[in-house]
Amino acid sequence: MRIVGVAVLAGLGMAVAGGGVVRAAPSFDCRAAGTPVERAICADEALGTLDRRIAEAYAELMGAVGDAERARLRAGQREWLTTVRNACAGRPAPGACLAQTMQARAGDLEAAVEPAYAALADLVRSIPDRPGDAAAALAERRGPPGQAWLAYVRRYGPRPDPAAAAATLSGAIGGLTDSFPASIAADQDLNTDEGFLTALRLVNDVYGTAIPCFVLLRHGEAAWDAVQPIYGSSRDGAAPMPDCPADGGPFDTAAWQAVSALIDPLVGTAYGRTGTIRSTFGRAIAVTELRAAVDPGGFRDAGTLDEAVAIIRAWRNPRWVGGGWQERFTAVLDGALREVETVMATRHGLAPEAARTAARGAVGAVLLITAEFVADTIDLESDTRVPDWLHGTRAWTLGGGRGAGEAPSPFNAAQGRLTIAADRLCVAGAGECHGPEAGPAEDDARTALLAAARGAAPPAAPAAPLDAVTVTVGETPDVSFDALRLADGSVLVRMDGTPPFRLTPVR
Repeated sequence: MRIVGVAVLAGLGMAVAGGGVVRAAPSFDCRAAGTPVERAICADEALGTLDRRIAEAYAELMGAVGDAERARLRAGQREWLTTVRNACAGRPAPGACLAQTMQARAGDLEAAVEPAYAALADLVRSIPDRPGDAAAALAERRGPPGQAWLAYVRRYGPRPDPAAAAATLSGAIGGLTDSFPASIAADQDLNTDEGFLTALRLVNDVYGTAIPCFVLLRHGEAAWDAVQPIYGSSRDGAAPMPDCPADGGPFDTAAWQAVSALIDPLVGTAYGRTGTIRSTFGRAIAVTELRAAVDPGGFRDAGTLDEAVAIIRAWRNPRWVGGGWQERFTAVLDGALREVETVMATRHGLAPEAARTAARGAVGAVLLITAEFVADTIDLESDTRVPDWLHGTRAWTLGGGRGAGEAPSPFNAAQGRLTIAADRLCVAGAGECHGPEAGPAEDDARTALLAAARGAAPPAAPAAPLDAVTVTVGETPDVSFDALRLADGSVLVRMDGTPPFRLTPVR
């Protein structure tokens, strides 16, 4: 990982290993500590943390710079160890001296990491124009990023050597300390463009460096596939995006913003109902929109739009797409398509038919990713509005001696009142509202509600017909309650961890 992240963990004085918390240790084996300074570092956890920060920053720099700079860095480190750090042994307060000088050295080395990678990025960007010079300079970079880009030149440079390139890239992968991307990279087929470029991207992810735009423009589909989401977790959101200028792309237009305004409420709810996989969706959208901005000619499948629109056309839930939503969507989509097509024709010089195909392909790709993500978490084909009989202001009191704050939201107090509408549930005095959804209660929930009604003191008579629903509240699908309409206008509620209780109308 980049040394900045390592330093943050080290500064906490602990790390997670094998599921447990362990103390940070110096970079060397304390059992072999042979000098007063080494023994002092081993005896002080804070000094051990500083020693590890220094060692990790030094190692990262040694891998990122060329031969001449590496020699200077090595000499400077030796000089500091012998004349600065070790001199603390003779000071009146050696611990304080070590803390001060080691903190300063760690800061200096860590501050040098970012410029070293910036210089490496400049070197990589020179590959298209000066591949021979770049290869010679990259050969001096011994760390995984430099070796991975050397492998790239060996595969795609003026004298391609796929076998040497694969061997070099395999060596770079083997040098990674982050096992997750390393294992994914090791599974790639380095004999294919997509496998090779995916492994290259994974090495760069570990060091927080972006794939330059020339790779995407040069290799097309294989490169764009390589930078798509790959982890299925928040790592997809944290991984660097390709280094391409994307301002003024077709999805930055006002016409597309009108489409987004209709879909964003659904996306927002889907975000709230998913875990880290939402980062995968976010990256897929970002990469697709970036491609539309810099490489629109790559969108050749205009049929994707028909597939996406067919999914959206099936949405009928009035909780989300009522009140003429479909008609508005058709109108704004038509306008967005015309605008995207115009941008692609004028900005990229695409012929009219090519611009139309690219526009339909790009818009279709974004809509398909979005529609599938939303439909995975929201019921869009049935009516999930809270039924009329549950509407109004109602009060509750939890039974069974249950205390405030022990029940799931929205009933997080021993008693209170709430106001319910078709798409709104607000708790009085709590300043919180939820977007509820309702559906028919399952048979076992209905049976349990009826049993609770019969067992109440006095027994509660259900209303006819037997209306029972399960209501989901908030943005977390597993926070829900079952509700049964009673003949007296109240509602019997049943939820996990709470004895059945009533919601009574507030007149």
